[in-house]
Amino acid sequence: IDSMRWPEVLGTLSGDNTIMVVVRDEADAGLVVEKFHNILR
Repeated sequence: IDSMRWPEVLGTLSGDNTIMVVVRDEADAGLVVEKFHNILR
């Protein structure tokens, strides 16, 4: 995720089975969710 350089992502934290993505606001969260959905299609 960090290497994708998405401008909406302020930072990430990950473990063995969890990823936390920090964004500035709810609008950016929606954009990131949409990007994840597109990757998983």
